[in-house]
Amino acid sequence: MKLLISCQKCLTEDKINDLNFVEVEMCDDGIYKMTCDKGHESTTFIQEQKFEILFDLGAMAFMDGYYREAVSSFAASLERFYEFCIEAIISSKNIDYDHYLKTWKMVATQSERQAGAFYFLYLNEFEEAPAPAEQKQVEFRNNVIHKGYIPKRKETFEYGNFVLKYIYNVAKKIRSKHKIGVEKVVNRKRLINGPKHESYSTISIPTIIHMSMPDNEFGVKSFEESLQRLAEYREFFTK
Repeated sequence: MKLLISCQKCLTEDKINDLNFVEVEMCDDGIYKMTCDKGHESTTFIQEQKFEILFDLGAMAFMDGYYREAVSSFAASLERFYEFCIEAIISSKNIDYDHYLKTWKMVATQSERQAGAFYFLYLNEFEEAPAPAEQKQVEFRNNVIHKGYIPKRKETFEYGNFVLKYIYNVAKKIRSKHKIGVEKVVNRKRLINGPKHESYSTISIPTIIHMSMPDNEFGVKSFEESLQRLAEYREFFTK
């Protein structure tokens, strides 16, 4: 998967009116070093969290008819969302980050333990049990990921819709109570992953999850509508 990123030096130095895009290969850390056709060398950092990018990758796979790949990306998005919530809650407590990392390493390779950690942190913070994952969707995900089941379009759509709604409902509560923790996680990602000893720019891309949040300017309300919006800005992604 490729991503089109505008050259920030063209904008700041040459002050050109037309955006000058560079095609880069999508990577895990969200840091892109590139050279535009004018010879500008620059580094750009994508602000969005990994669970947001993974969900969009799932949505694009769904739109292209790759339903197993879509389910895999949706499932990974939910797991990384659990991690994001755990870190945001812990960060709001001003707990030393090194202690968080040491504890996370104990569950880093076990998704079920990560989900369990999320469930009990949620209970402690909101004094209520989190909404359980629908058993039907859990079994569907396991059949696809572990048993090689080839899903149909309708099943994949339902799973994507379930994951989006789940993330939406939890993220709304996390952001409401732990806004500072969320900001720390976002900034920490930039500080830790950002290139050292060199200047770089940051950009934000309109992910489905971002467009689904209540405080966004897009007003997207459903998974179906978010797919329509994705089709509009998908020109910034290439195969």
